[in-house]
Amino acid sequence: MTTQDRGLQSERTRLAWGRTALACAAVGALLLHGAEGAVGLAAGAVTLLCAVAMVLCGARRYGGVQDLPWWVGVLAVTPGLVAAVALVLR
Repeated sequence: MTTQDRGLQSERTRLAWGRTALACAAVGALLLHGAEGAVGLAAGAVTLLCAVAMVLCGARRYGGVQDLPWWVGVLAVTPGLVAAVALVLR
């Protein structure tokens, strides 16, 4: 790694977390928009909370934390699972 590249990997990681969070927030907003009952509202809320948590994880990773906790992987998968379950139960 050259001195010009120092710190860029962390910045790219933070940007990737931000893009993922934005996509997750869009799914959550669509779930809330189309919610017809408690399941849709809960699914949208959980997905939006995951988006907020993803932004926080990206900021933490940018701050120099090398290893994120185990639950970050679960956090990345949860919105898709919640959306799928909400669509099936709808």
